[in-house]
Amino acid sequence: MKSIFSILLFFVVSQINGQCWKSIAGGGLHSIAIKTDGTLWAWGYNGQGEIGDGTLIDKSLPTQISTSTNWQSIAGSYAHSLGLKTNGTLWGWGYNSYGQVGDGTYTSKAIPTQIGIDNNWKLISCGGYHNLAIKANGTLWAWGRNNFGEIGDGTNTIRNIPIQIGSSSNWLSIACGYGHSLAIKTDGTLWAWGDNTDGQLGDGTNVSKNTPVQIGTGNNWKLIVYASGHSLAIKTDGTLWAWGDNYFGGLGDGTNISKNLPTQIGTDNNWLAIAGGYRYSLAIKTDSTLWSWGENIQGQLGDGTNISNNSPQQVGTYTNWCAITGGGSHSSAIRADSTMWAWGANQKGQLGDGTLIDKYTPISVTCQVIGIEEYLYNSNFHLIYPNPSSKIIHIQNFGGNAISDLVIIDVIGRKVLEQKETTSEIDIEHLNKGVYQILITSEGKMHPCKFIKQ
Repeated sequence: MKSIFSILLFFVVSQINGQCWKSIAGGGLHSIAIKTDGTLWAWGYNGQGEIGDGTLIDKSLPTQISTSTNWQSIAGSYAHSLGLKTNGTLWGWGYNSYGQVGDGTYTSKAIPTQIGIDNNWKLISCGGYHNLAIKANGTLWAWGRNNFGEIGDGTNTIRNIPIQIGSSSNWLSIACGYGHSLAIKTDGTLWAWGDNTDGQLGDGTNVSKNTPVQIGTGNNWKLIVYASGHSLAIKTDGTLWAWGDNYFGGLGDGTNISKNLPTQIGTDNNWLAIAGGYRYSLAIKTDSTLWSWGENIQGQLGDGTNISNNSPQQVGTYTNWCAITGGGSHSSAIRADSTMWAWGANQKGQLGDGTLIDKYTPISVTCQVIGIEEYLYNSNFHLIYPNPSSKIIHIQNFGGNAISDLVIIDVIGRKVLEQKETTSEIDIEHLNKGVYQILITSEGKMHPCKFIKQ
C-alpha cells in the first residue's frame, strides 16, 4: 500500500468529473471539443495532423491540444480543423493541400497555426476542403479548395489565405458543406453558392454557382447548417427545412428523392438546433429532446439499430440535450449538465471512449483526465508497446536495469495488477477497456507510463 501512495511523488493527478464539456465539433473521422475551462481537446483519426497534438498518431481518447485556456469556438472538416480564441485570433491545422489551413502555404500542419494577424474574427465554418468566416464587422471571408465555386469569389481558383467575398458587411451566420456554402444576412435572407449537383444550394436548379445567390425571397431564416450533400435550416417560426441529396433520407421528408428547393420537414414548429453528417441529420427541439434521421449503417442515428430512416425519430427519452454535431458517420452531443455523449462510427477512435468499436446508442465521453509528469532518471526509460493493446503489452527497458516491481492502476487509483518479476510481457486481456498507469520500479526508483486497453 505504501508503494501505491508513493505515486503522488511522481504524478500530478487531476480528477475532473464528466461535467466539463462546453462545445463539440465533428470532422470526417475526428472530433474536437472545448472544455468549460477553455482548453482544447481532440481525438480520432490524425493522419494529416487534424487532431493538432504535433503527431500523426490516431487517438481514441480526448487529448489536450496546446496549453492555451482561451479557446472560444471550433470547426471540424474531413481532415482539417479551425479554432477561434477569445482574443479574436484564427487558427488552423491538419490537411492543407488546397490551402484550407489558411496560412499561405500548402503544407499540412500538425499543430494549431495562426492564420494572419487579425484579431477580429467572429464565426467559422469548415467544409470538405474550404472554409468560411465572418469578422466582427460583418464581412464574409473564404479560403481553400474552389473546384465548384464554393469560395464565392466568382472564380474557381484555390485560395490559401482568407479573401473577402463581396463588399457586404451584414453577414450573420455561415455553414459549409462538402463543396457548397450557405449564409444568412442580418435581414434574414438566405444565400448559397458552390456545388449544386444534388440541388443543395436550394435555388431550384442543379447548376453550380461561384458567387452567392439568394435563395427565394424569404427573410425569416434563422439558422443554417451544412451536411455533406444536403442543407438544413430553421426559420424564425421554428419550422424545419431541408434540401439537396436525399439518397438515404437525410432530408427527413419521408422520401428518398433529392430536392433542389427548401422543403418543410413535417409541421412541427419547435425546432431549436440542427446538425448534419454524411447523408444523415440531427436536431434538438425546444423541449430539449434529440432527433435523428437519414443513413444509419454505422449507428450514427443513435437509435440502437443500423436501419436508416427518412423522417425524424426521437433518440431515447432524455430532455436535456443542448448541443449536437455530426461527423462523417459519427455523432456527438452535449447535455445541459455539460456531459458529452457520442455514437456511430468509431474505426479511428472518433467517439473518444478508448475503443475502436462502433456504438449504436449514445455513450458517455469521460472528462476524467490523469496528467502525468514522467521523470527520466539517467538513461532509464521504458517503452510500452503495442499501445493501445487488447491482450499483451511489452516493456522495453532502454536503461538496461532490471525491473524489480510492476504495478498497474486504473483511472481512479485502484491497483488492478501487481507482479514482482522481471518479465517484459504482461497479460492485460482481463482488464476492462480504458486508460491505465503502469508503475515500473527499477534500481529503487519508480517510473510511470500510460497505456490504453482496447
